[in-house]
Amino acid sequence: MLKLCIADFAATVGGQLIWSSMPPLAGGLEPVRRIVLDSAIAKPGDVYWSLRDATYHGEVWIQEAFSRGALGAVIGVPYVEPWAGKFVLRVEDTNSTFCRFVRLLEGSALRGRSPIALGVASAETLLRAVTRQDEAALGPIIAIQRKPEPSAA
Repeated sequence: MLKLCIADFAATVGGQLIWSSMPPLAGGLEPVRRIVLDSAIAKPGDVYWSLRDATYHGEVWIQEAFSRGALGAVIGVPYVEPWAGKFVLRVEDTNSTFCRFVRLLEGSALRGRSPIALGVASAETLLRAVTRQDEAALGPIIAIQRKPEPSAA
């Protein structure tokens, strides 16, 4: 568990907090369960963090994360409409902001169970690499997330 509410999470990460027209029941006091980088493993209370590189754009998976119960999403694109009861946190660069966030957690949360889920067994090793090597270590993390983009049906 991340042990932060939405308001504290947004203040820690920085960026522009955008509520849906009907925000979560507890508003900014709603707890954030964990951070997920794979929309397929999102659960209620999670925040989906959309990473990107030259060929992968995590933003296309925000709707899937919301449909699986994610409470919010961290985005780098100009605007994504959050669903009812959800929020988005818009930052300039999702990758560098993610690296900074992981470095903030490194001294405490990464010593035990990490509140960041990558969906792979070696998640802690990759997250520790991010704390040392910055954005260069995101390559393997983004590669894990690659999947066919949702079709526009």
